[in-house]
Amino acid sequence: MVAIVGGGILGAIVGGIVALVFSIAGPMGVALGWLAFMITYIWVIKVVFHTDWLRAFLAWLMAIVVELIIAGFLGLIGVATLGVMLHP
Repeated sequence: MVAIVGGGILGAIVGGIVALVFSIAGPMGVALGWLAFMITYIWVIKVVFHTDWLRAFLAWLMAIVVELIIAGFLGLIGVATLGVMLHP
């Protein structure tokens, strides 16, 4: 949990700074910011789990899949709850 939350926060900070610094390059600055975010996030997973880059990358992909599933489930619950609230 520390790797996922910490990696996301640190990755967002580093990615934002890189995108801001390279924003003069236009869309390329955003792409570099995203790349810096991804590498930082994977690096945090690598350090926390004491693993190599490939396994850290695979753990990062698994984290993305789990986050998408949870977000979809929570969104579905929210839509169902909204339907109940609108039609009592």
